[in-house]
Amino acid sequence: MVNTGSLAETAQQTGFARLVARLALTHSEKFTNAQLTSLWQQGENEQRPQPPARVSYDTTLYSLSLPNGRPDLVKEALKWMVNTAGQLSITPAAVQQALAAADPVATVPDNPRNSWWHYRLKGSLLLAHSPDTPTKNLRWMPNNCSISTSNGTPQTP
Repeated sequence: MVNTGSLAETAQQTGFARLVARLALTHSEKFTNAQLTSLWQQGENEQRPQPPARVSYDTTLYSLSLPNGRPDLVKEALKWMVNTAGQLSITPAAVQQALAAADPVATVPDNPRNSWWHYRLKGSLLLAHSPDTPTKNLRWMPNNCSISTSNGTPQTP
């Protein structure tokens, strides 16, 4: 679990919590696209489908459920986790690839734009920080940057 979500975003960063989760699931320097797709498909359970990542107002939760008796998958999952947590490099090409791929990220609540949810949040700061808001402002991005593991803010090398 990452202790950041859409509430940590500024107006210029709207949608970044979801974008970083998408990047983590669809881009890796140590895995090919096919390897990543295969890893996430192994965790899918048709009886209890669960998305590999969920973004909420204050947290981002990654979840991978692997079948029993497959230690090779556990090894691959741990390699992905180490690579993503410490070496996630974000380039314009990686962002475009993540935005073009199918979105595996879910939100909590499932539908933050629901009228009942809006009624419950009337007058709340949460209305301006919906976890399902897409990224609109990518002008900030330099040619190459990476995510700092200490506080989660983008930093240029």
